[in-house]
Amino acid sequence: MAISAIPFQILVLYIGIALTIGILGIVLGIKKTQGSPMMMIFAGIMIFALIVLVTNITVDYRDNFTYTLDYPMNVTTGSTAVSLNNINAGISEHAININSVLYNKQITCIRVDMAKTGAPTGSFTVGILGDDLQIVKVFGTQTASSLITLQRGFMYCLPNHDYWTLSLYDRVGVFYNTGTATDFISVYVDSSSDNVFDGANSKRSTLTVGGTWSDATGDVHMQLLYDKPVISATPTNYNIQSNDTYAYLIVLSVFFVLMGVLFQLQKWT
Repeated sequence: MAISAIPFQILVLYIGIALTIGILGIVLGIKKTQGSPMMMIFAGIMIFALIVLVTNITVDYRDNFTYTLDYPMNVTTGSTAVSLNNINAGISEHAININSVLYNKQITCIRVDMAKTGAPTGSFTVGILGDDLQIVKVFGTQTASSLITLQRGFMYCLPNHDYWTLSLYDRVGVFYNTGTATDFISVYVDSSSDNVFDGANSKRSTLTVGGTWSDATGDVHMQLLYDKPVISATPTNYNIQSNDTYAYLIVLSVFFVLMGVLFQLQKWT
């Protein structure tokens, strides 16, 4: 009965042993050592038995990538609007200390609830702002006028499952500095008396047009998502009897058998 498949590593080990026996037999045959022809013939039989009994070889493993969503932050409530206008230029969530749920987390997407008032101009940025007020990672930009006047969720993701690892100095949020008193965008927050997301370890903060951050009660109505890769390995097989390996092994088998016969026919002294 044929063996359906063997791992590639076992094949290499088996062929290695057969080659060692066969080559050792040739070396001893040159030295006219008794029994060496049988070693060569035995090596040939080992290889022939392999190609007769085994139909498939498990060559390697093919990595399959799937992705599952993790939520480092998942605040899904909040109907209070913070305006980004002539006073405020940004709103964010940030880690206060290393105990923060946000600290050292990977994020792929940022989802926030927003709306517009009047006819705001220019574009806003969703991403990571550093404490030095520089935007360090852009997840997405959008024209302010494309928002509607009702609360609606928008998601911005890095391409190709890329991710950003949050540090203590990163602020995740929305930044818009061309609003006016009458034409602006709004970002929604959960303004509960306590921070519903992570207590005192993570804070919502507002950036004034003058460039000053101020922490506030509650959290941004925001979801942070991470496309967590899940890697699974699937054996990749090929039929040993339908490729070049089959021919090579036959040639190798015949070679050792013939060498054994030729050495056996010599006159031993």
